[in-house]
Amino acid sequence: WSNATSTDHRRLQCRKCVSFYAHADTNYAREERDRFPLQVKRIPNDANFIVHLGDLKGTDNCKSDKPYSVVADTYLEHANVPVFILAGDNDWYDCGPKSARRRGWKLWEKYFLHFYNRSGNLSWSVDHQANRAENFAFYRKRILFIGVHLVGGDIKDEKEWNGRLKDNLRWTRMSFEKYTRASVVVIFAHAAPTKNHQHYFDGLSKIANNNAGTEFLYLHGDHHRWKEDRPFDAKNIKRVMLDQGAIADPTRIKT
Repeated sequence: WSNATSTDHRRLQCRKCVSFYAHADTNYAREERDRFPLQVKRIPNDANFIVHLGDLKGTDNCKSDKPYSVVADTYLEHANVPVFILAGDNDWYDCGPKSARRRGWKLWEKYFLHFYNRSGNLSWSVDHQANRAENFAFYRKRILFIGVHLVGGDIKDEKEWNGRLKDNLRWTRMSFEKYTRASVVVIFAHAAPTKNHQHYFDGLSKIANNNAGTEFLYLHGDHHRWKEDRPFDAKNIKRVMLDQGAIADPTRIKT
């Protein structure tokens, strides 16, 4: 991948021919909520899909539908391609005690699970993990796209956290083994990699090291500022962290 910055969108490009727009960490403040519909409306008609990498609202107790419904309604009104939405910690994990987290997750599922079926015209099939329906995968022109449920923040429930990491790694491995002809793998998630996610990224590095001819891109939000590097044990994994929506428009990525 290489990137170039234009006045409208930062761009990451590869040699293949699937393109999409990605953004994360928006809507928080009022000015972001005002800007968000314009950002979605201005996305050009030159992509196959849009992906939001989570934290679609600020941190609160997750009692109201409104932060979720506003984002859903904006995409349904303005997006002209399918939209895939990942869960961030603000969306449910940081809602408070276990009961509040459960309430936040139900709201996320209500508005965003399988959201791509409600937005745009999907012309390809999407796989989902049997026990974790928010995890998805699809294959387009030798590019494998995988969405996994990785959130940031502190570990509040070690059993739940570790179980989710194991499910995410299992799904990544299953998807890669299903689509063995993939020359590029793009992994969508919310969280910036930390020691709390080590089980997943150790496993991902093992997959990548065993498939040195395949390029991997880990695309995420979380820390709000653009970062592009190769921090993993497997050097065929590139990490890109997106700017938050308050400081940048959606990024066009061409693979």
